[in-house]
Amino acid sequence: MKRVIISIFISLVINSATSAQNISAFRDLDHTDQRLYKSGLLGDVIKSHIWLIENSGRSLDLVFVKLNISIDGMIDNLSGDIEKLNEIAGYLFELLEERSLFTSSEHLALSLLVHQDDLLNSRLANKLEIYRDMKPGNIAPEIVFTEATHKPEEINAGRLSELQSDYKLIVFAANWCEEYPQMMTELKSKYSDWRSHGVEIVMISLDDTPDEFSDFTSGLPFIRTTDFQKWDSPIAGLARVQPPGYGSGRQRA
Repeated sequence: MKRVIISIFISLVINSATSAQNISAFRDLDHTDQRLYKSGLLGDVIKSHIWLIENSGRSLDLVFVKLNISIDGMIDNLSGDIEKLNEIAGYLFELLEERSLFTSSEHLALSLLVHQDDLLNSRLANKLEIYRDMKPGNIAPEIVFTEATHKPEEINAGRLSELQSDYKLIVFAANWCEEYPQMMTELKSKYSDWRSHGVEIVMISLDDTPDEFSDFTSGLPFIRTTDFQKWDSPIAGLARVQPPGYGSGRQRA
């Protein structure tokens, strides 16, 4: 088995002329075989398979068709081994997200949630749920503005659904995350233009003290609010936020 895996891996990397055979060989692998794990090459083989399809010269739509066929085959093969299903599906989901292959990420997520929901561990299921709960077009979780909410003077809405804008960008951020100050600077610079095109920004702070929240959000021109509950915030839970992360949804009345 190890020799077969190494052969497939080398072929995937250096011999694109036989891509059809390589794709077929990958799909014929038994992903539950323990020898596959002991080889140490499983992650590289999966990554190379995705790369091969992604760079096959096909249209993007056809790339997703081919990827989804491979995904379905892997999940079907793994359905008899719960531990390996969760491990490989989790790795595959992260890889697809990393490569911005979101159509196949969604296909994997919905396929697992619909057909294998009883086999998923809670950590993986929670990651996948974002494609079901926060799918574009779905109603975003309601957010009630409180005394801790800061809004532009011209906005009188008491909750997310009352905002008079076509789109709402919901941003989850915190004072303690290194990435978010840069994000806030970028959002601040774009807010006026976005707002003129019907986009309102609502920033949900995951800070857990008033001082941190005040220091972090001072000077921001858009709505910012918090309940000081950090990752225990019901809003973060409803939106399936994973640290770190941000999401958006269209709020429908």
